[in-house]
Amino acid sequence: MVTGSDVEERGHVIAQYWGALCLFSRNVRLYLVFGTFGGLCYVGLEGILLSLFLLRLGYGLERIGMILSVAGITQLVCSAPAGVWGTRQGPRQALVAGGILYTLGLDAYPLAMFVPLHLRTAWLLATLVLSRAGASLVFVNAAPFLTDSSGSRERSYVFSFLFTLMPLGGFAGSLLAGVLPGLWATALGVSLDEPAPYGYALLTGAALFLPAVATLLATSDPRRRAVGETAPAAAPAADAQPLLRGGAHAMPYGLIGAILLVTLLQGARMGATGAFFNVYLDAKLGVPTTLIGTLGAAAKLLAMLAPLAVPLLMTRWGSARTTVRTSLGVALSLLPLALIPHWAGAGLGLAGAAVLGGMMTTAYHVYTQEGVAPQWRPAMQAAITMAGGATSALIAFAGGHLIPAWGYSAFFVACASLTAASGVLLAAHARLQQAQRVRAAA
Repeated sequence: MVTGSDVEERGHVIAQYWGALCLFSRNVRLYLVFGTFGGLCYVGLEGILLSLFLLRLGYGLERIGMILSVAGITQLVCSAPAGVWGTRQGPRQALVAGGILYTLGLDAYPLAMFVPLHLRTAWLLATLVLSRAGASLVFVNAAPFLTDSSGSRERSYVFSFLFTLMPLGGFAGSLLAGVLPGLWATALGVSLDEPAPYGYALLTGAALFLPAVATLLATSDPRRRAVGETAPAAAPAADAQPLLRGGAHAMPYGLIGAILLVTLLQGARMGATGAFFNVYLDAKLGVPTTLIGTLGAAAKLLAMLAPLAVPLLMTRWGSARTTVRTSLGVALSLLPLALIPHWAGAGLGLAGAAVLGGMMTTAYHVYTQEGVAPQWRPAMQAAITMAGGATSALIAFAGGHLIPAWGYSAFFVACASLTAASGVLLAAHARLQQAQRVRAAA
């Protein structure tokens, strides 16, 4: 039975969200459009078709793992320079350059099907490096750009909307990834066992990403404000305040190192639901591409609204505990992948990881960005992106060797265990920070 107080509470929540939405700056609104297109191409189309394209080119699991590990290595290597660029020149300039580089790499990658066989691997690696270098510039500088472009009142809502719209774009991209190869196969008069339908589908994704780059060009530098204009307030959340110890001018090496280690473990979830997930469905379970795309789309559809709950959870738990609890939830969600060798079990694991992973990422961005002074936000995000790249490379490389030797189940269990360890480590780190604050106040 719905009472008057329930209706009043719901009305208050809606008013909160609407009030925060009205505070979004022009930069924030433009970047949300970019993020939606990014979800469409990077998360949806490329996330599903990249490994399937390699599979159709005749590469085995070990070779696919080697090629995809280069993407993580590139992210690892490029993250620190991307952070330096964002710190010195401002995150907006780095974002624009990253969008352009990513588009060029995505355009060139599927052209490998026209490259002579003896040069094909080199072409794939070179174009993958180009696209991932661009993506690294975006990953490192997006959070500082949004943090600089928002105030403390609406900041958690900004990231919530971003991690809602990205799965929305990913949902559309996953549906396209399931349909486009079939359409191109029909248009070209070839079988879906050929690489061409997947290559042309990736080229279609590159074309769809062009409007996203245009939205980045329309943004302005949030650090160059008109005379007399005040910057948005940047008061940190309560559980982020201990991270500011040591002063605003000193590089917080200890904090960044701790967060880097947490992110290294946290990124293992992407190994379970990333490239090898699609190969598992295709090569191991014999799932058709249309169903693979549908499963990916369904997971993103379920995940779309989950980040919107994060501001409410953070009000009750704080950003640290919200991140910890959702990390442990992600780890549990990965277990059906290991225990149920059926497309339904895989879909269940993917959906759970997508829903809770989106919530985890939202809270984690707020926790880490508000935990340092503004000038160190690109450095913090660079460390996170660097750790993500390292994990991506390690998981891709290890997966290519572990799966043939031990099987997919062992691989998925390992990814779940590492994800759970990230939550435990972050909880210990947050408790240590809290204890230090209590001692300092005593």
